[in-house]
Amino acid sequence: MQLTRSARGLALPLLAAGALLAQPAQQQPQAVTKVSLFKVPLDKVGAFLAKGKQFVPALDTMFANGTIIGYGIESDYLHVPGATNVAFWYTAANLADLGKADEAIDAFAEKNPQLMADLSALSDMSAHRDLIVRSPVMGSKPSSACMPKFGGMTVEKIDNGKVAEDIELYKKYWKSEMDALVQAGTICAYGYDVEAWHAQAPGMTYRWVFVPDLGSFDKIRAASRAAWQKLSEPEQKLLEAFDDANLDPASHRDGLTSMVAYKFK
Repeated sequence: MQLTRSARGLALPLLAAGALLAQPAQQQPQAVTKVSLFKVPLDKVGAFLAKGKQFVPALDTMFANGTIIGYGIESDYLHVPGATNVAFWYTAANLADLGKADEAIDAFAEKNPQLMADLSALSDMSAHRDLIVRSPVMGSKPSSACMPKFGGMTVEKIDNGKVAEDIELYKKYWKSEMDALVQAGTICAYGYDVEAWHAQAPGMTYRWVFVPDLGSFDKIRAASRAAWQKLSEPEQKLLEAFDDANLDPASHRDGLTSMVAYKFK
C-alpha cells in the first residue's frame, strides 16, 4: 500500500506498553487503549468470537456511562502462521477510566467462570499478550455515523529515540489529510499509537485505520499520492532523510482485520 516510506502517514496508518512516554507539559491526557491479543486455531475462531461477544453488553454499559469511548473485537482477515489472530480492545480517555474499565471486565469475568474457561480452552494461552497503548494522534466519526468492516495497521520501529519527532511530523504533514478522509467517510477512525508501557523494544509505533469497506484503501492510497505530490521538494527530502536515518525497515509489518464488534464516540 505504501508509495514511499515518507508517505506512510496516509498510505496505511489494532492498534489501539516500562516507562511512560514523555509528553510536553502542555498536552492534555491522551486516550489509552487496552489490547488483548489471542492466538486461536483457525477452525475454532468462529466459536471463540461467538463466546467473546458475550462481553459486548458489559462494554456497552461502560460505553453508555462514559467509562470508555470505544471498543472493538477484531479477527485477522489476512492470516499469519504462528501469530495472534484475534484482538479485544477498549479505549478510555485516560488511565483512571481505563482502570475502572479493567475492574468492570474483571468483575464480569468472575461472574462468568465457564465462559472464561471456554475461551481459554479455545485459544493458546501461552501465546496471549496484552498491550496498553497511548494515542498522541486520533480522529474518528461516531460509530453511529460510520461503521467499519475492516481495520488496517502498520507497525514500525523508530530508532534513535525519535518517536516524539515522528509524531510531530505526522501531525504536521498527514493529520489534516486524515481528518479530511474521516469527514468524507472514507475512514471511520484513525490513530498513531505508541506503547504506554514497553512490553517490547522501545520505539514501536502503530498507525491504524478503521474503514467501511476494502475500497476505502484505494481512496487512502490515492490521497497519499496526492498529499505527497503537494509537498515541496525540501519537505519530501526532509521526510525521506528522517525515515532513512531512524526507521528500522526490518520491523515493518502490515495487518488487515475484520471487525466483529465495534463502537466509538
